[in-house]
Amino acid sequence: MNSNPEVQALLFADDLVLWTADGDIRTTQESLNTALDALLTWSNNNEMTVNTSKTVFQNKIETVQNNALRIITGGAFSTPILARQLKANIEPQTFRRKIGALKLIERLKRHGDIWRNYNPAERRLKSHPTFLHVTKERSTDFAIPSSNRQSLLETGEFIRHLSPACHNLDLVLPVNKRSCIKTELRIAALATIGERFQETHWLHVYTDGFAAGANHNAGAVVYSRYFSLSRVVGANCTNYDGEVVAVNMVMTEVGKMNDCRGV
Repeated sequence: MNSNPEVQALLFADDLVLWTADGDIRTTQESLNTALDALLTWSNNNEMTVNTSKTVFQNKIETVQNNALRIITGGAFSTPILARQLKANIEPQTFRRKIGALKLIERLKRHGDIWRNYNPAERRLKSHPTFLHVTKERSTDFAIPSSNRQSLLETGEFIRHLSPACHNLDLVLPVNKRSCIKTELRIAALATIGERFQETHWLHVYTDGFAAGANHNAGAVVYSRYFSLSRVVGANCTNYDGEVVAVNMVMTEVGKMNDCRGV
């Protein structure tokens, strides 16, 4: 905090208080935000996290929501908060935070292969649970049915006798991706396939993995003269996951065929 002399700091045990004063509210906000940025940088460098349960921001959000509920429902000041929430069909902030944590851990499980088999280490302090411990307890408390959860992505392993592969990055026609139109690039690609990979010796299979915004609602499609397949990969999967699934679909389908040609 010494980098910002306008902001005063007081530390007691693990509780930190920051304050400043100025005649201009914008200057006050800028000073506090600068101090918070410095605190964030220091915390990241020292691998420390802020305990949000002890901050005043959550209490402020609760107050703002309660005032909004009072306006929406038109209730008196003495009306219980729970009654206003039920009337407006709005969940408490604490409940929303728990649901948000459960959604995050479910997305992480489907993001990579490490999460689905990851077992958190034993914690040394019972009063300091990790994110994985808390979400596991919340999943038990809410008793979410397994039928409502999206299935985990199962990529599997490539079939071993089909795993060797080679690649070619050049085309038979002199084209430039930056200066040529899509039609010219498509013609060059088809000419390269027809000249180097004739159907008498090669089985032509076209694959594509796609996602909306590159990181959600992913899918995979496969097409050849002998089969055409499509599959939904996952709502929280990337286009790369779709590409991997598409290749696995091809390997599985080709493994069922009695064809000695290359793919």
